Amino acid sequence: MGKAFGEALASLYANEGEMTTIAVRIANVNEFHPG
Repeated sequence: MGKAFGEALASLYANEGEMTTIAVRIANVNEFHPG
């Protein structure tokens, strides 16, 4: 995690076309790891 993870997220968020996919992935993670 840490810096590499942050850089990966930044590169994903930089691509607006991926925003919906990221939002879905985050929602899926939250379902498995509530709170």
